[in-house]
Amino acid sequence: MKFAKLAAVFMTGALSVAAICLPAHAASPVTRFFMSNVAANLDFLEKSSRLALTRSNSAQVRAFAGSEAEEQAIAANAIDLWAGASKTPFIVVASAEPPMQTGRSVAVAEEQVMPDTRVPLGRANLDRLQSLSGTGFDNLYWQQQFDALKQVETDYVSYAADGDDPVLRSIAERELPKIERRIEALSKL
Repeated sequence: MKFAKLAAVFMTGALSVAAICLPAHAASPVTRFFMSNVAANLDFLEKSSRLALTRSNSAQVRAFAGSEAEEQAIAANAIDLWAGASKTPFIVVASAEPPMQTGRSVAVAEEQVMPDTRVPLGRANLDRLQSLSGTGFDNLYWQQQFDALKQVETDYVSYAADGDDPVLRSIAERELPKIERRIEALSKL
């Protein structure tokens, strides 16, 4: 009996004092979807633009590509910084209970349905560009840039309105006008 009481006291004390390390920010499915699409498209925009600097015969396309590569590298760095920062800090929770979820995280966890099935541009698109030069390159580059920029624009608009991470939402809001200007500049080529 004495042993049972001691074991119960020990277990209760251990559970109440035990520290469970949890990530400070566990990304929701909406955030993960946003991050994967935007990161892939920004990467494509930067790499294809660097390719355009050597493959295009058009001075206008090369000028656009140079600034596009810089713009998208900066945007990708902002998102990478967020991703790095959200993974590193830990919160110590002095409880054996699971962390409380808010309404948004519960609703998203229950839905598990992503907003759409768009596929970001990637390696296959870069390979197609790599095989071209001159006017053929310029035409495909223009179309792929337009497609990727429109996807990023859609993701920024959507996340700025409905995203669940305030820092990422502010990045989307800040970057959206830049993307809109890039689409406009591309349309003038």
